[in-house]
Amino acid sequence: MIQAGRRVLAVLVMTAAGVGSCVTACDPTPLAAGLYGACQDDGGRTAERLLAREELDLAPPDVEPEEKASKQPCEDEAGIGTVSRGFATKGQNDEIRAYYKTAFTDHGWQQRYEAPLEPLDVSKPYTTSVHVCFERPDMPGVILGLHFSPFDPLSYSIGFDYGKPDLTCPTG
Repeated sequence: MIQAGRRVLAVLVMTAAGVGSCVTACDPTPLAAGLYGACQDDGGRTAERLLAREELDLAPPDVEPEEKASKQPCEDEAGIGTVSRGFATKGQNDEIRAYYKTAFTDHGWQQRYEAPLEPLDVSKPYTTSVHVCFERPDMPGVILGLHFSPFDPLSYSIGFDYGKPDLTCPTG
């Protein structure tokens, strides 16, 4: 009887710790859970497709590409997934902006929004996350953005946002 009691105690301890439980062996859903809920993004296929797109490899002369990065919608408080790439620059933001406006248009994207570059003013909140935003009719719910930061004038990023069917560029 003491031996059976020890087995039950061992199973309870192991289950509480997640060791040997069916949660990890039988149902992969909890393993896919993100910080803000279960990952429902088709197992990462959308992120994989966007990571492979040529747009993330486009770059004007005199910029240095960084590694590509991605984040699932379940890892974001707003439920938006991102696939992006950063670049180091020499500060030629007007030329970079013009380059991508042409390059993305040539790849079938339609510009829907453009915001001015904001000078860094620490007394005001920084509110603009995308400076030039593009959409494609054949890719609803996916936007492509060009992002600059006044906190780091020698870098920028381009990236796809996805995760909600009604996701569109800002309007104003």
